[in-house]
Amino acid sequence: MVRKSSSLIFLIEYELEGFEIRLNKRPPKIKIVNKTAGSVSFTPSIPQTCLIQEKVRLTLKEYKILNADVYCDCDVSVQDLIGAIDQSCKYIPCIYVVNKIDQMNKEDVDRLKTEPYFACIYAMTEEGIVALRKQNWKQLNLIRAYTKVPEEFPNFKDVIVIPAKKATVENICFKIYKQLLKRNINWTTSMSCKILKEGSDTVFCGYNFQHFNLLNN
Repeated sequence: MVRKSSSLIFLIEYELEGFEIRLNKRPPKIKIVNKTAGSVSFTPSIPQTCLIQEKVRLTLKEYKILNADVYCDCDVSVQDLIGAIDQSCKYIPCIYVVNKIDQMNKEDVDRLKTEPYFACIYAMTEEGIVALRKQNWKQLNLIRAYTKVPEEFPNFKDVIVIPAKKATVENICFKIYKQLLKRNINWTTSMSCKILKEGSDTVFCGYNFQHFNLLNN
């Protein structure tokens, strides 16, 4: 059963990559700098198993890029290079949830629990649900934001959950009210007793206290 599941997962990942969806992968560290002359140069910082200078040149030529410097800090494939050129690949976190573990051998369950991106549950008894919830939180890299009325304590029962990479002041304000904020005052634990007035692109991070004034019509 475990072997069959592994082969199905490999097939799903392979099919999704054909639609430019990458599961549990990060964008490769590839930088392409266009230039006016000098052909294509490929400068990897580590040895490559797939790409060579000629492959890079021919791949860029298909996208009508004849002069460019290509830098990479990891071992990449041709598909990685294509994704860096057209910026069309989507990198999505994923967790493979295995249900009905009561019908599996204990050895198989223990083996799956050691695999990355796997969660073993039994929905009827809610076994493994708490661990799955924690894994979801970690995998999606979420943070909590709380609101407060002026001169009152924060409302810790009303939480705003947002991905850390999108946790700007503006995005959090739009979760509350669909108007641009007027002013943002930031009390941060990373600076001793400092109060800063910042813009809407300020990144919100844990253990910081934000005070927003929204525009009123």
